[in-house]
Amino acid sequence: MIKDTIYTKGSLRQKAEDLLKIKSIKTDLQLSESETLKVIHELQVHQIELEMQNEELLITKKQAEVATQKYVELYDFAPSGYFTLSNEGEIIELNLCGAQMLGKERLHLLKSRLGFFVPDEAKTIFNLFLSKIFSNRVNESCEVILLSAKGLQLVVRLNGIISENEQQCFVTMIDVTEQKQAEEAIRIKEERYRMLLELATDSFFHGDKDGNFITVNSVAIEQTGFSRYELLTMNMKDLFANKTLFENPLKYEQLIRGEIVQSERELLRKDKNLITVEVNSRMMPDGTFQSFFRDITERKLTEKALKRKLNEMDIYYELAITRERKMIALKSEINMLLERLGEKLKY
Repeated sequence: MIKDTIYTKGSLRQKAEDLLKIKSIKTDLQLSESETLKVIHELQVHQIELEMQNEELLITKKQAEVATQKYVELYDFAPSGYFTLSNEGEIIELNLCGAQMLGKERLHLLKSRLGFFVPDEAKTIFNLFLSKIFSNRVNESCEVILLSAKGLQLVVRLNGIISENEQQCFVTMIDVTEQKQAEEAIRIKEERYRMLLELATDSFFHGDKDGNFITVNSVAIEQTGFSRYELLTMNMKDLFANKTLFENPLKYEQLIRGEIVQSERELLRKDKNLITVEVNSRMMPDGTFQSFFRDITERKLTEKALKRKLNEMDIYYELAITRERKMIALKSEINMLLERLGEKLKY
């Protein structure tokens, strides 16, 4: 009966409690050897289970520590600044990259306002960015100038979102100064390039791989008689009559091979008049085509007039030479007659 009372309970702890109650009632209670071994076995199993659970807890703790360390490293050494701000722009928390951008130690930046580092001309943009985060409760972004404590001027891109408690917001800060400088350098180069094209004496046509015009300069407008809008809806082949294209097709194959193609063509203006142009074309690295057209109509007319003049001179020269030869022959005959008559030679 006592055995049944001891070993019918579920947990080892309950069994031990039942056993102590029974021993307190009957102090001369003695367990059999098999019962003692069974209790010892269960205690050993329980101890092993506890040790395994303890080992799992240690492993979990270690993994949590590693994960926490990785999070701290990612947070602190990320290439972007991370900030936790109050609704008034006060810095509650920031990472090392953010502190480096602002040019001060992290501890000295806590509780200071991020807007303090934004110059007056950009404060309106920054304040609007901050207010939108808390009022719209959606992800907001903007670009502002930042003045660091070390006197450096940066262009930064801010991305912010409100926290769950809606009392704070999380802001990432990315330094885009070099990108903006590169974009500005490209913009200046492009502007100079456009100015050179506009000042060029030849017309300029930039077309895609199919010959559709992408860019034209002012000389092209004047030369063809079409407006810029009209030209940008046209193809290279639209500038030439069908007869010209049949007799002298556009040489895209040579351009694709990397050759610079030079040719003379009759360009058909919008007013249906023809002008002669000297065309220089090449394929660009991006697969587009660029062509310069030089109006050589007057030169060709001059060449024709000069050629006609030369032909006339050749005819005159030939006539003069023929006349001179005839005169020489005639004088020679006269001298021969005078010589036969025994008279003095005249020529």
